Parts: sequence; structure tokens; C-alpha cells
Amino acid sequence: MNLDLEDDEESIFETFSDTIFCVCVVLLALVAMLALNINEQLTYFKIEPKFYGGAQRPHLYLNLYPYNNSELDVSDTQLDQLFSEERQLHKVALFSPSAALASTEHDKKRMIRPGPGESHDSISSMSITSFINIASAIDPGVISIYDEPSPFLLPINLKKDLLYPPQLILEPAEEEQFKKLLQLIWPVYKNPVYPVRSFRDFKEARVKVYIETFEREGKPFLMIGHYALPADDIESGFLDFLISLSSSHTEIIYLGKYWEDSKSYNNKRITFFESNGYIETAEAFKKHDYGWRENITGFERKFKDNKKWKALEKSENPQVLKMKVVSMINEMRLSNYLSKDVKPEEVTHLLPAITQYPDFWNLYIEDCLEKPEFPPEWFLKLFLEKLGYNHFSLTVPDN
Repeated sequence: MNLDLEDDEESIFETFSDTIFCVCVVLLALVAMLALNINEQLTYFKIEPKFYGGAQRPHLYLNLYPYNNSELDVSDTQLDQLFSEERQLHKVALFSPSAALASTEHDKKRMIRPGPGESHDSISSMSITSFINIASAIDPGVISIYDEPSPFLLPINLKKDLLYPPQLILEPAEEEQFKKLLQLIWPVYKNPVYPVRSFRDFKEARVKVYIETFEREGKPFLMIGHYALPADDIESGFLDFLISLSSSHTEIIYLGKYWEDSKSYNNKRITFFESNGYIETAEAFKKHDYGWRENITGFERKFKDNKKWKALEKSENPQVLKMKVVSMINEMRLSNYLSKDVKPEEVTHLLPAITQYPDFWNLYIEDCLEKPEFPPEWFLKLFLEKLGYNHFSLTVPDN
């Protein structure tokens, strides 16, 4: 029997050729896709021949103002007036660099106006307590001068008068009070500050600002130190003073998403310390963050017959009023420290828990950065772009 294999052989070769052709097409397609993907990545991480400077040392423009609230006639300062019948209080003002340098004047209506051809960003005034809560998020950095640590962040005491609503002009405190405030928050300021130094002396130094974000009742908030700030307040200029820190020597470090549960007196930080066995630190953070639970019976007894106090009891939510009272008591003690012969040890317990427990705060920072998170879009626009921190660090791994 004769078998005709010619057609079969041709069929086999045709099938094999088609297979090879298909494989080649697929391989070429894969190579093209890979090339496009690589090109896309290279475009995303494109390195352009552009270089940025930034040898300027970060500055902090601020001032401290003693005042007596009995001079004010504003309905929402009744609690301040109640306390200030016996005590002097203080305000802290933080200036954006443009506001610090502008030749501002008060007109007949005592409105602040910049000089001809000038414009400026915002000035923020706040209580001592608010300031130290914010400042606890700022590591001022150090440089070594004569083998001793010296503060890197330069504080500038402006000695400008402050217009305090509605029409009160506050005059700056004495230099000694200004120094006591800085030294209370950042002990490194007990050492000499050297404003004029060669770049080589501080080129490795860094100021660090630690930030978290969260939501409260569906609204975005920024947590800076122990201070919770609505995102809207960033837009209105409350943090414009951070513009003066903007430099290649300042790092804004995002610690991820913060959370809180006021009903159980708990939050992200307290949980971290408790879960790692740092019970004393956890209790200190709990006391600071939820300190309004403290007993104020003595205060209530003292002012029980005071007309202003009775009016406040009727108009305020009891929990909110208690929170304000505790805060104001602490404010009085801090003001006494600044203006009188009070030892720092007598007010150390009033400082933010971050400031009291720096080593444990650093452990919390390390834990957050082990699992880094990318900040929300609103933070990039409202905070980073607005305040001049719109360049970020990109580290390319070796492997």
C-alpha cells in the first residue's frame, strides 16, 4: 500500500510556521508593552537638569504679649475676664515672614495695613497652651558649636505691637519672658543661640515638623502636636507662620492617619503606648488629651456667687465649660511662670505629653514610619502647596 505523505508533511510545516509566527508576534507585543511601561515609569521619575537651593536657616517669628482681659468688652471672653480679675495672662503671636517684615501700621480704625507696595500673609494669635501644643510637633534641630548643642531653628523676637480684637493694642513682653517660654518648650534654648554661622556648620541640620490627619464628624482635620486644627483654618492662614520654616533644612514628616475615640478616652497614640507596655506614658497622654475630666469642685466653690460664673453655667454646655475652666487654670499657671519667680519644675506637668516624654514620642514616630502612608489630597493642596512645602523626598532603593 502506497501512502502519500507529501500533503501531510506540508501541513505539518505550515502549522509549525504559523505557531512560530504567533509566538514571535506575542513576544514582540510583550516587548512593546514592556518598553511602553518602562518609558512611562522613566517619564514619571524623569530627572531634569534642574537644581534647587535652600541654604537659608529656618526662622520662627513670634512674640509674647501680657494682657489683662478686664480691659476687653467682648461677650465670649467672660471666662477670661473672670480669671483675669486676679491674674495676668499672655497671648502668643506667630508671624508669617512677610507679616514680620512688612511695615504694618494701624489706621484710625486700628485696622492693620501694610506699607506701600507691600503685602503679607497671616498673623496668628493664641493662648500659651495652644502654642505649646503646636510647638510640641516641632523639633528645632541642633548644631554643634564649641562642642555644645545649640538650637538650629532661629527664633526672632519681633517686638511688634499686636492688635487684639476689637481695639486693644498689646505691647510685647520683656525679653526674659520670651526666653523663658522658649526654654520651657525646647530645653535646648537654655544653650546659646548663634544666629550667624557658616553654611558648612549647619548643612546637615534639620528642623522637623510632625503631622497627622484625621476626620471629625466628617470634616478633615490636621493634628500638629497636641493641637487639632480644622482644614478650613489652614486655608484662612492660621499656620502661615510655618512659611518661615520652609527650607531645604526643614522636613514635614507625615505620620499617617490619626484616630480618636473621645467616649473611651482613647486615640492612636495612647493605644500604641498601651500595647507596647508603656503604661506611664499612655496615662500621661490620656491625662493631657482628656484632662478636662479633672475635678474643678474647688474652683466652682470659689466662684459660686460670682455673677459672671452663674451666667456661664447657664449659657455653656457643662462638659465644654469644664474643659475651658481646666484650660484656663493651666493658662494662669503658665502665665505666672513667665511673669513671676516660679520654678520650671512647678509647671512641667502642664507641658504637652509629647514634650514630657520625648524618647517615647520618638518610638511612636519610628512605628508610624515603618508603615508609611501617603497623605490625603486635601493635605497636599491646603498645607504643602500653600505653605511652600510642595517638593517631596524620593529615595530609590539599591535593589
